[in-house]
Amino acid sequence: MAEVIIHRQGVAGRITLNRPQALHALNEEMCLAMDAALKAWADDDEVELVVVDHAEGTRGFCAGGDIRMLAESGLGDGSAAQAFFRAEYRLNTRIKNYPKPYVAFMDGVTMGGGVGISVHGSHRVATERTTFAMPARACSSGGADATAACVVAAMSAITESKTAPTKWSLSVKLS
Repeated sequence: MAEVIIHRQGVAGRITLNRPQALHALNEEMCLAMDAALKAWADDDEVELVVVDHAEGTRGFCAGGDIRMLAESGLGDGSAAQAFFRAEYRLNTRIKNYPKPYVAFMDGVTMGGGVGISVHGSHRVATERTTFAMPARACSSGGADATAACVVAAMSAITESKTAPTKWSLSVKLS
């Protein structure tokens, strides 16, 4: 079973997270596959927008990064964690600068890496089931402060548009 399903549907490039046993938590391979698809679609005139979601019938958009792998890497030389974060942040940068509409459906749990692959895009859709959290600071990654500022700004824009979801749970420690 592919952990991320990448295909075309009409004029849309579709990226579907498909790792339900881990609430679609990202790993390096998923980030690399998503990045490669976005790179290819950026210059493809037949792709007019990108849609990112999670496998139908599963719960949670994306629970962040693969915490188990990160913990195991930390017990060793840390190289797997470094490779993951390099791939994830490269992907987030591509999403932020993407030349086409990028629509993320944040249905259910959206944490950490799920925040990265959604809020950096041009369009974010939250549902009544969206639970939003940025726990990276509590996990001592140290990189959450800058992301948290972007998240708060994005949430303000969503709230002001009167299309805000009915529930936000923000878990960010800024210091």
